[in-house]
Amino acid sequence: MYKKTTRRKTLVRTGLAGMLAALLPASMALADDDMCLAGAEPLLSVADFTGDGLVDNRDLLLLGRVIQNDRYVAFYDRNADGHINARDLDLANQDLGKVSSGLDQDIARVYWGTTRYRNLGQAALDGYEPTTQVVAGHGRHWMEASLMKDATYPALPQLNAPAGLNYDEEGTLQAVFWGQPTAFPVGSLPPPQIFSQAQMWHGHNQACITNYGLIKQVKYTENIDPAQCDRIGGESGTFYMLHLWLYRLNPDGAFAMTHPCA
Repeated sequence: MYKKTTRRKTLVRTGLAGMLAALLPASMALADDDMCLAGAEPLLSVADFTGDGLVDNRDLLLLGRVIQNDRYVAFYDRNADGHINARDLDLANQDLGKVSSGLDQDIARVYWGTTRYRNLGQAALDGYEPTTQVVAGHGRHWMEASLMKDATYPALPQLNAPAGLNYDEEGTLQAVFWGQPTAFPVGSLPPPQIFSQAQMWHGHNQACITNYGLIKQVKYTENIDPAQCDRIGGESGTFYMLHLWLYRLNPDGAFAMTHPCA
């Protein structure tokens, strides 16, 4: 929907994108940590925010609504610069008519299944509870225990219902994660694959969670003998885990184990 006018590829907005741009506020929604974004890439390869397989006007309308609300949502950041503004709308407009990948559609499905958990109170109402202290590179893990237990081999985790959420110290959602418990040491069985493209899961051996719950001082440690964990009143387990940094762009990759600024 653009006309090339010079060798510099100056672009002229047309159609819905142009109308939306005319209505946008002068201010720009900004990520709190835009200085941590060097090398980060957009979450989606094309602007199929609905996840229906095709970039169309509905996707532009969704992006325009986010810009009008003057709020930063990493899912819509088309150039991964920590801002949501008319530049993102320009890029989304260039994607009109493009077919999205299976991975794009998977990521959109996860987004729409978890966006309500940007509200920490909603996560608590839905059964998520803190399971670690604040951990460098992760923030604080919250988990819905039944979703983790339901994924024990040979069952698979649910793509749009991750077992866990990563929040920063202020309660801002950064990532979601899936876990698959196993009765065998990490590496003895292959990790699950729930996305259209295989992702690199990591493992945790003999983890021990003590003081699990909303009103307690939770503590997470690893490589603790299960009998010892039981003696101190903890819950133990070995499991695979996969993070998706869906709410905070990660320069190490959307599925990286840790975030350099978390």
